Amino acid sequence: MPYPVEMVAPMRAELTDMGVRELTTAADVDDFFSDARGTALVLVNSVCGCAAGNARPGLKSALEHTLRPDRVATVFAGQDLEATERARERFGPIPPSSPSFALLKDGEVVDFLTRQTIESLTAEGVAGELTAAFEKHCRPSGRGCTGTGAAVDLEMAAPAAAEGPVDPETLVELTSSAGDEVRRLLSEEAGEDVGLRLAVTGGGCSGLLYDLQFDSRREDDVVVACDGFDVLIDPASASRFGGVTLDYERGLNGRGFQFRNPNARKTCSCGDSFAL
Repeated sequence: MPYPVEMVAPMRAELTDMGVRELTTAADVDDFFSDARGTALVLVNSVCGCAAGNARPGLKSALEHTLRPDRVATVFAGQDLEATERARERFGPIPPSSPSFALLKDGEVVDFLTRQTIESLTAEGVAGELTAAFEKHCRPSGRGCTGTGAAVDLEMAAPAAAEGPVDPETLVELTSSAGDEVRRLLSEEAGEDVGLRLAVTGGGCSGLLYDLQFDSRREDDVVVACDGFDVLIDPASASRFGGVTLDYERGLNGRGFQFRNPNARKTCSCGDSFAL
């Protein structure tokens, strides 16, 4: 018999509030996996206080990392029975356990955290395991990961269409730490003629997301010249920038790449989404 709805509601909200997609039916799971390209993380949530109580905050910390999967979803074992069974079919011969994390790349499981492992970890330890998996399997070069900063919820009207050409120098500024990290990643992971692409895409709980990845220059890109590399912004996204600063926070408690927008009135509760 499934757990009472009111019993698990706070445990569900803990994930949906951070922007994790909830899959409650087999059809939801099939839809989530309908495009197997790139990376997807699935948390099998549960009421287990000793493990799930660290799994959920650990995931929240991990999703603040520079590298993260393209898509993140959750099923609830013990309540969403059909959805949980369908999700576990995607995990292959791995024995079922809850809570657990499955990281898939192009439809194949490449990393898995079992309940037994999670029980031995603190929330910080869970975050560390997840971010290590993200760094191994999610790279900032095309599909396969999404690099996010602290996106912001902007309570303001959308900017009017610019008259005349856009001045690239007014769109975005990189701090020295952000520039250093981009150059490091470019030297390790990217090929020649590749720049740092910044964009605003649809998604998140507020409707829009900042995104960054390494990409080749396109004909209509707005180009911001930096020391040793170019920042590439498509024209549609360029209207959403203006005075934005891209920073990079190092260290154990650092949150990786962070967008700072001077027009922000408050940050979004999920940390990744914003609205104009």
